[in-house]
Amino acid sequence: MNAFLILVVALVIAVVVFSARRQKSAKPDTSINDIGVASNKENPPSVAAGLQAQASGPSTTTSYPEKTTWDCVWFGSYPQTRVSDIDLVSALDALSGWDINDDASYGGERYRRVSESTATCAFEEDIAFDWSTASDMGYAYFKWEPVKWRVLESDGSTALVLSDVALDDREYDPTSSGVTWDNSTIRSWLNGYPGSSNRHGSDWSGRGFIQLLLGDNQMAVPDMPTPSQSSSMGLTNEEGGYLPDRAFLLAVEDVCSDSGNSTLAASHGFFGGPKDRSESRRCKPSDYAHAMGAEWEYRTGNQYCSWWLRSISDADGVTFGETSGAVNTYGNFASRRFFAVRPSLRISLSSEGIQPAGTVCSDGSANEISPANMQCASGMPVGLSQAVVDADIISTPTSDRVWECIWFGRYPQTLVTNAQTIQSLDQALGWNMNGDISYKGETYRRVSRGMATGATPIDASFHWSKASPMGYVYLKWEPIKWRILESDEATAVVISDVALDDRRYNRTDMPVTWEESTIRSWLNGYPSSMNTSGEEWAGRGFLHLAFNDDEYSAIQESEISNPDNPDGTRGGKDTRDKVYLLSFQDVRRFNSGDASVPGNAADLQSLSSSLARSCRPSDYAHVMGVSTWTDGYCDWWLRSPGQGSDSAIYVGADGSIQFQGGYVNYVTIAVRPVMRILLSNCTIKPAGTVRTDG
Repeated sequence: MNAFLILVVALVIAVVVFSARRQKSAKPDTSINDIGVASNKENPPSVAAGLQAQASGPSTTTSYPEKTTWDCVWFGSYPQTRVSDIDLVSALDALSGWDINDDASYGGERYRRVSESTATCAFEEDIAFDWSTASDMGYAYFKWEPVKWRVLESDGSTALVLSDVALDDREYDPTSSGVTWDNSTIRSWLNGYPGSSNRHGSDWSGRGFIQLLLGDNQMAVPDMPTPSQSSSMGLTNEEGGYLPDRAFLLAVEDVCSDSGNSTLAASHGFFGGPKDRSESRRCKPSDYAHAMGAEWEYRTGNQYCSWWLRSISDADGVTFGETSGAVNTYGNFASRRFFAVRPSLRISLSSEGIQPAGTVCSDGSANEISPANMQCASGMPVGLSQAVVDADIISTPTSDRVWECIWFGRYPQTLVTNAQTIQSLDQALGWNMNGDISYKGETYRRVSRGMATGATPIDASFHWSKASPMGYVYLKWEPIKWRILESDEATAVVISDVALDDRRYNRTDMPVTWEESTIRSWLNGYPSSMNTSGEEWAGRGFLHLAFNDDEYSAIQESEISNPDNPDGTRGGKDTRDKVYLLSFQDVRRFNSGDASVPGNAADLQSLSSSLARSCRPSDYAHVMGVSTWTDGYCDWWLRSPGQGSDSAIYVGADGSIQFQGGYVNYVTIAVRPVMRILLSNCTIKPAGTVRTDG
């Protein structure tokens, strides 16, 4: 009998080895389209697309013989690596403007802070995070970074993925018994569900893991039918039901090859039964997950962690993957606070933002493609090369101008008018300090009359009678369209197609130059020491709100000259800025191709109006206080000084250049940001053309 069993086991292993070796070898590939190509007619796909399972003989780190190599992708972002630079920690300690999630931007990067009291679990053991290493303010800081996912399965258009490392630490549920996946708080947190979706009323509406992970790219992870207690791949049990979850945890059947569906677990790259210490199931936590409470492996110091599965055992415990690579099918209390979270998603492979990440092996080795090394296939975004070539069309002095345009960054723009959405946003909780919230895959900003820069009672202003019963109007965050003013093929100077906001040139009515103005500080996120009014915008100005880390890296610092007004008003010192306003010389050059400046203000005043300079505001800019005049056009600031030192030149709604200027504390003049960007940045998308006539 024993000989027979040995023969059977030998045959099974031989079949697994043969099948795995017939898959193509795993190697990094810079094409996302190659993820999922793992078979031919003679060898149908029996493993995950992008998952090349290789049986490479006994492992030196586990008693189970199989090794697995997964293809990986970068997708979304989350706090992961701890900040160790002493100077940066000090700067973050001094930083204000942390939002409700304890996130803030600084120097073009996004960070999260955690204290011992805000961690899910904190205790004094060698396997726990050492809180004696916290900063002077009692925080540990973590950088938001792209998340690496292992591809477990794919049908060519979508892929089932599992985070490479454990990303967070959470209770499965505050109650130790009687919990199911359906009513657990961890399911609500993962998906951003309201309090009605779990037994404890924990409200994660619009601010759960999936909303934070994806930001503005919510549609990349559609609602998927996920079995309530069984496999992620369509199996169910007598407890029944499929749930439309976008983020979930794997089940025992997904990771154990003798738990009722051995083919499923093997196809995901997991080998061995629950008691086998299989390296394919071992997982390390990110720095952030460890700080939040995830314990490290305490025997060998390899820093593996235990991670939740969603299956509930017959003993009413929640199953989990152990640090050794075994699976505890008896389970533990749902209220345990030191188990890590390893989310799983089904993603659309055609979605923006997905990049190949190379491969990772179950033995811990990796052949990684860094997201920093990813480039657009053609050297610049598809379709943008034509825009660069045609950009000079704006210098042609014709009555009807045409600008090539791009999409780049995001900002609140369009007014929400749907009554049901307004009602839901009126009732929503979790608005951050900027007045923003994520709701059903979209980001919204709310503005009250008291929050607006200017709310003047004139017909040209926004009518606040349109506000909701709670006194707010809601604006949807949307991609920003930019007109290309000039290009050298590597970079381009761009200006917003519409005016994006309403800001005073300077907070106080006093003599001021561009260098000292509050509008410059707001545009670039400068500290209070950079302007005469002492307004603090460090890490939270337009530059930091409108652009993510990848986009920020594409924005170049420009040399900004600040000549005097033709009447002699001082222009101030030249500056270096990433975001700025046009000068009156810039406007004339980009409008007519003539950079010369008439010798006196009278000549300048006589310049005819130009529709090419006319601009309409976004709904958000209008709500914030921008006045609209004939045909919906508005005034917009230039950076040049007016005829008085307490004024700045602006472009009138009719396109005329108002050289006498407006007082710097006017509240009805719009802002059209300008910047120079690298055209090789892959986040840039072509946006067609815009003509003078709109």
